Amino acid sequence: MHDMMSCLVIPFLLLKFIQVGFCIEPRFSLSSDISYPSADQKVLFLTNSDHEQSNAFLATCQSLIQYPFVDVHFASFPELRDEVSNLHTGLSRVRFHALNGTPYAKRLELEEYRLSGLSHPPGFHGAVASRKDLPISQVPWNGTEYLEMYRSMLDVIKAVDPTLVVIDPMLKQANDAVLQLGYQYMILSASNLRDVLVTEQPAGKMIREFPAIGSGFSSPLPWYLAPCNAYLWLRRAFTMVFSSHLRKLKSCRQHHGVANPVNLVEWYRDEVTVLVTSSLEIEYPMFVPPNVIACGPIIPLVPSIVRRDQCWQDCLKCWHDSSQPILLIDLQRLTKDDTIEIVRTLFYILLEYDDLQVLWNIKNQTEDSRTDDIHLVVDTFSSISYCRTRKLQLNMAGIASLLTSEAISCVLHRGETGLFHDALTSGVPQLLLPKWQRDYDYAVQAEWLGVGKWANRDHAPFIANGELTDAIRSVLDQERDGVHIAQQAKQISSVLQTDPGQNRAAQEILKTLRLPNNRTKERWRASSDEL
Repeated sequence: MHDMMSCLVIPFLLLKFIQVGFCIEPRFSLSSDISYPSADQKVLFLTNSDHEQSNAFLATCQSLIQYPFVDVHFASFPELRDEVSNLHTGLSRVRFHALNGTPYAKRLELEEYRLSGLSHPPGFHGAVASRKDLPISQVPWNGTEYLEMYRSMLDVIKAVDPTLVVIDPMLKQANDAVLQLGYQYMILSASNLRDVLVTEQPAGKMIREFPAIGSGFSSPLPWYLAPCNAYLWLRRAFTMVFSSHLRKLKSCRQHHGVANPVNLVEWYRDEVTVLVTSSLEIEYPMFVPPNVIACGPIIPLVPSIVRRDQCWQDCLKCWHDSSQPILLIDLQRLTKDDTIEIVRTLFYILLEYDDLQVLWNIKNQTEDSRTDDIHLVVDTFSSISYCRTRKLQLNMAGIASLLTSEAISCVLHRGETGLFHDALTSGVPQLLLPKWQRDYDYAVQAEWLGVGKWANRDHAPFIANGELTDAIRSVLDQERDGVHIAQQAKQISSVLQTDPGQNRAAQEILKTLRLPNNRTKERWRASSDEL
């Protein structure tokens, strides 16, 4: 008997010793059906520092560094350095490379005075007015700024010499750089399938079935809105194709040696793999080509603030155990008038619902006095509401952590891509107050999915006390739409949580790494001196 046990135990211990000594990763970390690529495979992520785009890249890195044979590099602007430095396991760490230039969101803020059309009312006339600002909103940099960032990315790519580059489609300079150097690349889009594939649909489907961007038209599209919808799509295409801003950028790039610059209007290519942070279960029915992978919502695996902060743990546990509903508010770019309307709404809602608690997340939005005024209004209301309203100052990762705590009953937000998908994955009903062009698309999608309400449909882009009050009632009241919305949100959440998007994205990257390397180093060597 003793000899038999020795025969079983000794080989097992030897196997574990070899596995630990040579850093062999268990094959069940992400997927058991993936054959591993060879060692020393380098993956370089290139993205903006804005969390709307970068969160998907950070989450995918978290999944990918479970495999020590993949050397992961991350290039972005210095604002993201600390977050990238926190991405590590016992065996792997992500190496950060700082880019020169101005991030997308900051550059867009500098153009705010010229982009008045991006905040517009829904409907035909509002959408038409917004079309003039589309080119700058897509590529806000001038020629000098664009080239500075482009050259910085060339330097990083040549220094890292990656096997594969994963790029952000909003960072057009990255697309130019990988094409110029001939490196193999794929795209990770923190958007939805319709934005990526709207021009790839069969003839007429885009005009007949997809509400034009920023229109706020309902889905399915009523027949009588088809002519207006068609005009908006054509007007959008015309504006982008004949934009003087984009023509100047193209001329500047060609003049400074960017051979075959990428199309700034349509970046989609049939031969390039595109990973999208969305799922077929939450999208309108559409044709999806084989090179486009719907990974599902990609959310960073942040440490829960509920676990890290004992005060939060006790507070949320008390509210959750007593079945007290919690309304989470996270609204970007608030004005003082908007804040006052929300406070008026909360005053009536808190009187009507004795057990309702409110968590209000306020970000420091600008350097002027506007933020101070908003803080003053919220602090004053919190003090007179007997501590039933608490002010927060959390980033997107902190908000995602709160949503996953299962304590939040409803979230009120603008309609940002990241927060929309975070709430979907967590099964939290949504109230949306769209203000900008893209926000309207998610307000329509939330109602189409049955997971939320468009809370300022009649007054957008502004907020009205009465309309918002009625929308909050409809979600919180279990005798109205609240029951159906909560059930639908939980049902969709259960589907999305089955296979986390970041794991699927990491799997697709691993599959690409084991393919033959298609980059052409000869082109790089021939042009390196010139660049």
